[in-house]
Amino acid sequence: MFKVRKLSETLIRKFNQWNVFHEDISIDESMVKYYGHHSVKQFICGKPVRYGYKNWVAACSSGYCYCFDIYCGKSSSSGYRATNTVRENRTKKCSLQNAKKVMKKSRAEFDWRFDKNNEILLIRWKDNSICTIAMAINYDSYEPIDEMDQSISLYKIGIHGKKWWSVLFTYMIGMALSNAWRLHVQFKEGAMKQIMAPRKKLTREEKLQKKREAERQRYQKIKNDPEKYKLQKQKEKEKYLKKKEKGLIKTVDQMTPREQRKARKIWKKKAKERRQRLALQNVTNIPAVPSTSDVDDQLPQRIFLTKALAAKLKSDRARRQRYLMIKKKDETINKLKAKVACYKKRLQRLRKREKHTPNSKVEEVMNSPCARETVKKKLLFAEVLHQQLKKIILPFKRKRKRIFKRVISGKYSERCLSRECATCKNKGLEYKEFDNGIQIVYRKWQPVSTTITDPKRKRQERFFILERWPVTQYRNKYMFYFLVTHLIEFYPAITHFTWNYHEAGHGKGAPDGVGAVCKRSADRLVGSGNDISSLNDLSEAIQKTCPNINVYLIDDMNILEKEALLATAKEQIKTFPVLCVSIRCHGT
Repeated sequence: MFKVRKLSETLIRKFNQWNVFHEDISIDESMVKYYGHHSVKQFICGKPVRYGYKNWVAACSSGYCYCFDIYCGKSSSSGYRATNTVRENRTKKCSLQNAKKVMKKSRAEFDWRFDKNNEILLIRWKDNSICTIAMAINYDSYEPIDEMDQSISLYKIGIHGKKWWSVLFTYMIGMALSNAWRLHVQFKEGAMKQIMAPRKKLTREEKLQKKREAERQRYQKIKNDPEKYKLQKQKEKEKYLKKKEKGLIKTVDQMTPREQRKARKIWKKKAKERRQRLALQNVTNIPAVPSTSDVDDQLPQRIFLTKALAAKLKSDRARRQRYLMIKKKDETINKLKAKVACYKKRLQRLRKREKHTPNSKVEEVMNSPCARETVKKKLLFAEVLHQQLKKIILPFKRKRKRIFKRVISGKYSERCLSRECATCKNKGLEYKEFDNGIQIVYRKWQPVSTTITDPKRKRQERFFILERWPVTQYRNKYMFYFLVTHLIEFYPAITHFTWNYHEAGHGKGAPDGVGAVCKRSADRLVGSGNDISSLNDLSEAIQKTCPNINVYLIDDMNILEKEALLATAKEQIKTFPVLCVSIRCHGT
């Protein structure tokens, strides 16, 4: 404790220098909160502050601290002989019940004796064991050490440090502050207040109001000095220009309608506050004239009320006029919007295409100023069409020429051609009704898939078999039999095939790569939460994730079928001599 020892000794000397010694002294422990690492740090269970430095304090009943000592371990030179519990051998002269008798009683039973001369109370009761306590009746029930701790906590210093001695330093400063308050209360005339008044916790609004008042006072001091006020105005102007360059401040023209409404609302609020403030200033600035009667005393107040009422009526009248003007504008805008919508619909109707009939087209062409060229083109086209129809119709027989006369009554009537004529409307060609009793012969195309080979062009196919099993399988005659006799059933155009073996366990060929891809795909699917419970699920999963790999499942039926085939053709299967075998070993 060498870093704070000098400060503690100085404080104890000053505390004893200015104190007024009291006959009631309490010695108790006080905890200084600390959660860091230090060899002196203590842990006391059941205390409000369990971790920290233990400090022995001697204080009077008013809470004034005489001296203190930070506990650094066991010491035999303390010199204190005070205790609150009393041993049984120290109460022989008192007529308390014997501890053995109290021990036989039920729990919480007690016995007590009181000394009127010395005002000392002795109590003995049974708990887990026998406990005897002596106390002074005239002593205040409120612990002075706790009172001192409360005063320190009410005005606790808010500076925090990371060093081990910082909390002790602030604690000692708080102790000096508490003692100074005790001396102030003790020597103050009038009523004495034992407990320090708690510090009032300001709300957020109160803090802001306090800050605004301080800023207002500072600005008022600047305004009183012309030079400082000039410099302040220049700084504010430069600040405003910088914000305007950055785009933080917008003019009314640059604001959106929503921002303009918001700014206008703020302006109105501030203008109203300014009017109220000016009205109060006018009232406070009225010169004090000695009144001769009660009427004269009430005159300034009446004048103020009359002015306030007139101002209120004027503002209400202006607000009503603005409301009526805005309402009239809104009605005019709504009427214009309805007219615009009506004209839009009318324009849409005019833009719709009109039905052009041959007569309307002819009239349009004839009424146009440049009709000569258009009429010439139309007549030329009609003449050409007439000659072509004449060439087509003339070869017809007389019966076929009469078909038009049966259908159309007029020769050049437009209504007859559009089937709107009353005579032509019901005309039609005669036809024979369909008889369901007549049998009908029909032919149906059936899809047939056949392989067509071009005899002039021979297609050659090669088949490669890659395996990763031991090379000793080349002696298996059954495999060669199936390849020679049954492979052509699946590949008719095959010319020759090769059978390649790879050494197992080295991953050098395509079979090892295909197997690794299938295993990784299955592991990925299982890791993502999918369940592969059968071989069919594995085949479908690999087919989806790896579309370039075809998986064929061989069941028991296929194996039995091939075994039966081998049994029937067992006589045909014979071993054949190997002419040349070439084996390339690993590492040679």
